[in-house]
Amino acid sequence: MIFSLKTTHGVLRFFNNRKNFGIIDSSIGPIYLPGKVLDGSKFSSVDTGDSITVGYGTREDGSFFVTGIDAITQPPRILGTIKWFNWTKGYGFVEVEGEKDVFLPKSILKKCGLQEIYDGVPVTLTHRPSERNPICTSIAMV
Repeated sequence: MIFSLKTTHGVLRFFNNRKNFGIIDSSIGPIYLPGKVLDGSKFSSVDTGDSITVGYGTREDGSFFVTGIDAITQPPRILGTIKWFNWTKGYGFVEVEGEKDVFLPKSILKKCGLQEIYDGVPVTLTHRPSERNPICTSIAMV
């Protein structure tokens, strides 16, 4: 039995296309986003770091379920420069003027179709906050 229906806003932590689900970090806590809800919406895709507004329900046991997607907004792209990247270690950093260096994991390069990248190369990127350094969520060479 459904206890209530509400709307909340959050940031997409990730969406796994292969497994067809994602997690939204919201003020009420993490919310499971099944792919069938995305498929049934007017939105064709989502990216890590996207701001997302969803309708959700609360069951009597307190668990949440997504009922629909109301809005998806991509974060603005910013300009940066590859500070350094080590393929063996699997990570590097992007220097962004006026901000902390942005952590760049190898998985993001692969996700964005970049096979190689060099120190000093200008890039555009999006990132999400983290305890230590912001984490890159998408990147493209300029």
